[in-house]
Amino acid sequence: MIFKVWKNGLYMFSQLIFKAVDNSLFDKYPVAGAPASTNVRNAAYPQITADSRVIFRVKAPDAKKVQVDLGRKYEMLKDTAGFWNLTTDSISEGFHYYSLLIDGVALADPASETFYGMGRMASGIEIPFSGGGYYALKNVPHGDIRIRRYFSTVTNSWRQCYIYTPPAYDSAIGQTYPVLYILHGGGEDQRGWATQGKTDLILDNLIAEQKAKPMLVVMMDGNLGAAGIAGFGEKSLQLFERELKEAVMPFTEKFPGDKRSC
Repeated sequence: MIFKVWKNGLYMFSQLIFKAVDNSLFDKYPVAGAPASTNVRNAAYPQITADSRVIFRVKAPDAKKVQVDLGRKYEMLKDTAGFWNLTTDSISEGFHYYSLLIDGVALADPASETFYGMGRMASGIEIPFSGGGYYALKNVPHGDIRIRRYFSTVTNSWRQCYIYTPPAYDSAIGQTYPVLYILHGGGEDQRGWATQGKTDLILDNLIAEQKAKPMLVVMMDGNLGAAGIAGFGEKSLQLFERELKEAVMPFTEKFPGDKRSC
């Protein structure tokens, strides 16, 4: 019995350290690496290699210690020009938040776009993979992400939600659309699905491939109360339910166009 448990544990661990390389990415990401899609304009770093390692390069000549917090902390090494350098091990596919730790202070990387996650603004990096075509920007009809403010009688405050509308929504007078309400993860807000999650591209592609019906997708802010969604206790869940049913859904029903919830 002990051997069986040990064998299963060893197998699962091997899946983490012996990751298959996607050969289709070698042309796009050379050995030296290519700038991440999440970099700010003209930023050469971070770079991603074909085997999903990330190369960081940060100029901080007066710093004593620099790390990258990417789910785990990586130590950077300083060169004679005052640049701190690091090449990580292979990083799992998809979107990751990260921070620079400069002499113990967590900072956003000025070379990266910033995203609201982990309860604060943080840097982010997108690790591509061969199966990521479902959220790629393609030559298909595109919908919109619309930002709307509404007054919540539950919280007695102005709040914000993001709404995806499908292609040709404004010209489809009288058409009935289903509405999907989705919630972000812990430490995120209404921007998470729209920005990091690429809701619009996913729905555009699914609708173009006739794998989904044209619909509205409402992305609300689940942070209610001091603890936000992270509290996730009974009171927080009750408040969230009231916000959804008494504020967000009635507001969505008044949004232009005929709708029904799903």
